[in-house]
Amino acid sequence: MRLFVAVDLDSELRVRVADTAAHLVEALRPIAGASPRWVTTPNLHVTLRFIGEVAPERVWQLEALVSAPLDGAPFHLELAGAGAFPASGAIRVLWLGVTRGEAELGSLASRLDARLRTAGIEAPDRPFRAHLTLARFRRPCAGRAARQVRALLRTVGRVGTARVDRVTLYESRLGSAGPTYVARAEGRLGARSERAEVAEDAG
Repeated sequence: MRLFVAVDLDSELRVRVADTAAHLVEALRPIAGASPRWVTTPNLHVTLRFIGEVAPERVWQLEALVSAPLDGAPFHLELAGAGAFPASGAIRVLWLGVTRGEAELGSLASRLDARLRTAGIEAPDRPFRAHLTLARFRRPCAGRAARQVRALLRTVGRVGTARVDRVTLYESRLGSAGPTYVARAEGRLGARSERAEVAEDAG
């Protein structure tokens, strides 16, 4: 099974992101070679940790690790601005940036990495960079087209905010029409603050 852990968007922010993507779709039409495959609205998310292929008999262990309550209070993330990966040269991915909640997402990703290590899944070598993937190019967009796309992305402003109070372990099922994401487990934030409130009430 192909797994990843993500933060979901609420319905309002999901619509705002979809509107931004629709605007970019129209603006990219005149640019030759700029025809990426866009992430469908139901699949929009901020990835915390891509795990990859996992044997079916090990999935229960990861479900238990992710579903255990997480320390740290809920917070808000804000999406604003857009860019491309890699930062220069031929473009493979279009993304929206995170301008609020980036530190909290990074801390959350680190805590998840620590849990996943107990199941023998090592953290990636590259540092975590919070973003929301909008589209992927089947063939890298290069040359003049890439320069035009980057100029267009610089015009994207603030998209919206959403409250983050949980993380979700997803299974990605690949198909001819693109991937389908199936939720396997969900872990709530606020474990420490909830325990403190219980202790105060007991006192």
